[in-house]
Amino acid sequence: MCLTERRIGGADLTFRFPRSWLGNWREVAEAMEKLTAQLRGPKG
Repeated sequence: MCLTERRIGGADLTFRFPRSWLGNWREVAEAMEKLTAQLRGPKG
């Protein structure tokens, strides 16, 4: 398993994914960014 962490305001997110996904790290990073943006909600 691989782990990466992101912070949203005062919350820490930990994403866990299989090592086999590392070959597609750009796509994995993009998906994590999209999910993080959804959790942040609309900007305003």
